[in-house]
Amino acid sequence: MSTINLVGDRIQFPANSAKIMGEKSLNAIAEIKSILDQNPDGRIIIQGHASIDGSEDYNQKLSLKRAESVRDRLVELGADAARLEVIGMGSSEPINGDVSDRVANRRVEFYKK
Repeated sequence: MSTINLVGDRIQFPANSAKIMGEKSLNAIAEIKSILDQNPDGRIIIQGHASIDGSEDYNQKLSLKRAESVRDRLVELGADAARLEVIGMGSSEPINGDVSDRVANRRVEFYKK
C-alpha cells in the first residue's frame, strides 16, 4: 500500500471543496486505477481528511465527500466499486501531527482492506 499512498499524495483538493484539483491529481487517480488493475483481488479503503478549518461536523462531511470523489473517479475509469470503501476522518488525523498545514491535511489516504 505504500506505493498507492505515494501516488495518492499527489491528489489535491481546494479549501472547502471535494473537487479533485488539477491534472496532476487526475493522473494520480489513473495510476491508482492501474495499480488496482495489477492487483485484481485487492480491495482498498479510501480515507478522506480535512484541515482544521470549519466545524467538526462540517469537516467530517467534507472528508467523506473527498473520499467519495476519488472513489467515483476510479469507478468512472472502470474500477469495480465493490472493491472500494470510503471513510471520512474529518480533521482528526492531521498529517505529521501538524494541524497548521492546511494544504497537506486536505488529502486522501489508501489502506488495504
